[in-house]
Amino acid sequence: MATLAKALQTGFYDGKRRRAGEVFPVKDGAKGSWFEIVSGEVAKPEGKKAKKAKAESAQVAETVEVTEAEAEVEVAETVEKTLSEAVADGDIASTFEA
Repeated sequence: MATLAKALQTGFYDGKRRRAGEVFPVKDGAKGSWFEIVSGEVAKPEGKKAKKAKAESAQVAETVEVTEAEAEVEVAETVEKTLSEAVADGDIASTFEA
């Protein structure tokens, strides 16, 4: 876990220049005259691989939803066509007569 800090002025932390107003994670107990702690413990920021995996997962889920919806439409159309053909052939006409 890390703590979030906000730069009050330009400074250097964790090998990077931090500009005034920038919020960034710092190690617990970190102190500096140029930044202030803005929150307690927070989850570590996601890396590029985690973000990419999450985006791919969302894309797969969306594709599956679309595929399921298309399959439902296809099944409904097939059932409707089959029933229409059966009624036209007289195979099940008596079933639907009132």
